[in-house]
Amino acid sequence: MAAINYSVLDLATVIQGHSIADSFNYSVANAQQAEALGYTRYWFAEHHNMVSVASSATSLLIGHIAGKTSTIRVGSEAQAFDLLDHSLKEYFEALKVYPQRLVLHKTSNFNSNEIEGFKEAAYKNNIHAVDMVTIMRSDLRLYRETMYPPLRGTMASFDDKTHLLYTRGFVPFYNTYPGSYIPSPIEIRLFSHDESPELICDEILALSKMNWNNTQFDRKFSITIECSRKVGEILKYLDSDETPQIKYSFYM
Repeated sequence: MAAINYSVLDLATVIQGHSIADSFNYSVANAQQAEALGYTRYWFAEHHNMVSVASSATSLLIGHIAGKTSTIRVGSEAQAFDLLDHSLKEYFEALKVYPQRLVLHKTSNFNSNEIEGFKEAAYKNNIHAVDMVTIMRSDLRLYRETMYPPLRGTMASFDDKTHLLYTRGFVPFYNTYPGSYIPSPIEIRLFSHDESPELICDEILALSKMNWNNTQFDRKFSITIECSRKVGEILKYLDSDETPQIKYSFYM
């Protein structure tokens, strides 16, 4: 008998006397519990103009929940399309041009519905080079026959889709590893890509030293992941009828 995949449908209800931020936190706890129990998908019912429902801001919820889970699938094709299409419109509004290539970073796996939704939004806006990349923690460790860990930038591939990348490690310029503990790599999963795995990992490595809010040059995660997490922590305090600021400087 085939295994049955179970899902959760969340309305993200705002309990009387509680805030939207509380609702976001409850949804995070529910999603993490569902993930621990083996559920495969976490959906949000989208309703608007209801003061007791936080899921009118589905794109915010999806991003926030996805950043707090690892394996459970969050969202849908329509939600993925709307999220990316809106982001591209904001990009065009700011720069008066669409990007030639699109790279999507997540901390959870892409599901088939998300992939189709994101591709549809990209193709609609005449973007045909799309890379969908999951960046997550790894419990694996690599060792060298020296007293130092692998070099920062070391890439190890299991296959064309799955790779390890050391964003922290031995730095030849300093002739040491600038850290206190044995570093672990991050896992890179390529769910859809037009560029080579080597180029994608090179870009992630470069983005790991672009957090200009501190002086550390070798952050574990790329700024795309770190920034989205920080912004998500702020956005969860917005009321459902508030329009989020789109300028990065607002969140620094």
